[in-house]
Amino acid sequence: MFRRRKIAEMPITNLARAARWSQFLFLAVASCWASSLARAQAPDHSVPANQSWTATTDLDSNNANPTRTTSSHTQSGNRTMDTQTLQRRGSNGDYEPYQDIETETVKVNSTTVRTLTRTFGRDTDGHKNLVQVKEDETHTQPGGDSSVTRVVSNPDANGRLQPVQREIATTKKIGKDVEETKTTVLLPGINGDLAPAMQMQERRQQGANDTVDIQKTTSLPDGSGNWQVNETRHATTHQDGKNRSTEERISRLDPDGKLIEVSRTVSKESESAPGEKRNTTEVYSVDVPGSARDGSLHLVQRETSAQRHVAK
Repeated sequence: MFRRRKIAEMPITNLARAARWSQFLFLAVASCWASSLARAQAPDHSVPANQSWTATTDLDSNNANPTRTTSSHTQSGNRTMDTQTLQRRGSNGDYEPYQDIETETVKVNSTTVRTLTRTFGRDTDGHKNLVQVKEDETHTQPGGDSSVTRVVSNPDANGRLQPVQREIATTKKIGKDVEETKTTVLLPGINGDLAPAMQMQERRQQGANDTVDIQKTTSLPDGSGNWQVNETRHATTHQDGKNRSTEERISRLDPDGKLIEVSRTVSKESESAPGEKRNTTEVYSVDVPGSARDGSLHLVQRETSAQRHVAK
């Protein structure tokens, strides 16, 4: 079981106060990052068949209601099932479920994997209600190239599933330690049909001394049928033994059509003892509540947390 405790937190701003197009961009990009994370955390099909386990994670915070996640994994042959039940502390002090996620993964053959993820919410009586379905199909090539197609569907007022998003991503190795991923996101257009709404290009390079460099650009339609770069992200991660540091710089299009750096996030993770980790994150932004932009980055948030692994 993992227990995470906030040691200190200094919230100074709310980055959600960006312009409307930035909010749209954030939501769509977050969805794609979530897709990447989900693929990265997919079950390992190289482990022996018929494996199963259950784990519980507690998250304690000074400024949020404690939560608990119970995860289970079962595997039989080419099929795996992963379930997550998220619980939060109720008014009576007991944990009560509020979200369930079920992920079924099938290894069709040596190059194709299909994943179906169902997300359920809970009503006031504790009954499960389907709120979203994601269908992924991943194809890998002998050389390491791959392609992923994802369809996201939500139930309508009558309970029928309707596609609300489609993602198509292709990853190619363009060097010994370099790979490039191109993603197109389709969202409902004016007539309700899914149409290209965003394009992303990500370049990941593995450097010396366990250094990873990631550059990502996000483009949106400009209204004339052309794609225009609206955001760039550059993240560098350094690994030094059990210590890791990451710096990410984000630039966005300003009203004059120029890309300017709008935020910088610096994260450091260290392990003081076996099973004990300490994380520090600082966020700098050009947007400070009550102040006009002066062209400089200012510290807007600092957070430190500690995590300890407790055997059950």
